[in-house]
Amino acid sequence: MRGTRRASRSRAALIAAMCFVLGLTACSSIPTSGPVGTLKAEDGRANADTPNYNVHGPSGNENPQAIVSGFLEAGLDSEDNYSVAREYLTTDLAQTWDATAGVLVTNGETTFADADGAQDSPNQRVTLAVERQIDANGIRTDEQRETSLNFSLDEVDGQWRISDAPDGLVLDRANFSNIVAPVTLWFYADSDYTALVPDVRWMVRRQGRVASVVSALMSGPAPYLRGAVTSAFPNGARLSRTSVPVEDGTATVDVPSSVVAAASEAQRGRMLQQLDSTLEQEEGVKDVDLTVNQSSVAPESMPNDVPVGETDGELVGVADDQLIRFKDGEVEQIKGADGLDQGLSGATMAPGQDAYAVLSSHRSSLQVLDSGGTVRTLVKGKQLADPSYDARSWVWTSSADQPGKLQVSKASGKERVELEPDWLAGDRVTGVRVSADGSRLALVVEREEDGKSNLYLLVAGIQRDDDGRPTGLAAPLDLGVTEADATEVVWEDEKSVVVYRADPEDRIQPQTSGLDLQHELWPPMLRLAALTATPGASRPAIAVNAAGTVYQRDDRNWREIGKGVQELSYRG
Repeated sequence: MRGTRRASRSRAALIAAMCFVLGLTACSSIPTSGPVGTLKAEDGRANADTPNYNVHGPSGNENPQAIVSGFLEAGLDSEDNYSVAREYLTTDLAQTWDATAGVLVTNGETTFADADGAQDSPNQRVTLAVERQIDANGIRTDEQRETSLNFSLDEVDGQWRISDAPDGLVLDRANFSNIVAPVTLWFYADSDYTALVPDVRWMVRRQGRVASVVSALMSGPAPYLRGAVTSAFPNGARLSRTSVPVEDGTATVDVPSSVVAAASEAQRGRMLQQLDSTLEQEEGVKDVDLTVNQSSVAPESMPNDVPVGETDGELVGVADDQLIRFKDGEVEQIKGADGLDQGLSGATMAPGQDAYAVLSSHRSSLQVLDSGGTVRTLVKGKQLADPSYDARSWVWTSSADQPGKLQVSKASGKERVELEPDWLAGDRVTGVRVSADGSRLALVVEREEDGKSNLYLLVAGIQRDDDGRPTGLAAPLDLGVTEADATEVVWEDEKSVVVYRADPEDRIQPQTSGLDLQHELWPPMLRLAALTATPGASRPAIAVNAAGTVYQRDDRNWREIGKGVQELSYRG
């Protein structure tokens, strides 16, 4: 469980980075290789992981193309607010050019052609093959497109300087992982503050990134979480100045009075708690103070810690076509389970209560068994996706004969909604799983493209009304094509999921896919039948093979812990 206390926090050496970077590999006079980055020692002014690229300012007598090229390369060095890059600009532009406005990431297919047809023209144009864009708040968008950037130059004391240039930076993907890193913002799952929800952004390792992190937090969640999470900060919240000074380990976040004017003491405590959770990843930040005109507005007491969503270690499954519990290597029968139909699979258990959801009749029916032993049929369909049970007692699935749709039913059987987001049109959902915090849905979807089927892993925020009823899904975060045609998904922790494919004959390697784009192949298993994982430090992944043997993952290996089951699942 993750705490969010203002003081006395233990810190992992996690350093994710902020704002926006530049470095370009290109054709023509743009360099085709750049300086090798090194990590500079901690000097009290920048984080220890700030790269030092040893770039150089203009040496004199360069033509306009060489000036633009040098400017782009100098953007690799964020030292002193990109002071070297600003040497290529006129005095006026150097004071206004905003390096933090965003990042364009190219695939290296870059051309440099002057707008007027000559290297010494005062009008230059760079054409980029863009594959990723990061905006001023660190929100990543992957897309393949071509774009052009225009530069104007003036002669200053006999030397060319750039007088007009677009804000932001350009980065070749070869330098991306050296300079840009994920940073996690934290929001609340709902207005009752039941759990913290991560929002991974992409920012440059550079001085002053704390202010950029806070600004991004105050701007609200990324598109894939909009309408699904909440912030303690009101709409329009902002910093009162462009910096967040850190002195003796305390980051002072100064805001206009309008940000806290209508906030109760408890609400101010939530703001501070949200800041504290977000800034604990920043090296040198041990505490946070919220101020107005540099006077503290921190509450007298802090709210209770808010956990990251997680579940207990209870396991439910199927053995001999019966719904069962599994504990300490032993199978336990469940009262009332004999009222379920035959042909069971996809069993799961409700968070916080002894209620169950399972597919029956060979995946054509979704049934629930409540804590009183009553069985209800919620959905009928074809090749239903394994159900996922959220904390608000809604059960999620999808039917193969209804592409583009999700069936969501109240476990009581009294309500059912069908979600049909535009971005899911025509896609068949093969796997669904609600996160433990209840605010996000992980999906594997099968999509027809150019005459073949691809399986994509998506994560989308769950939008609900005031009663917790699902009303829609936010535009998803696309984590790419799944490894080895994986069709099933479970959450490993609050920031990563595991995808896999059940195969009664083959050797299968599940894969972790993180919101930070990090991937890890798991130890292989022959004849994998089912796999489950869940957030929680003491919750190991559990796998079952086609022979009914149960394994627990220990570090890089699988260890046998039982026999005699068809599948197992944690709650959710």
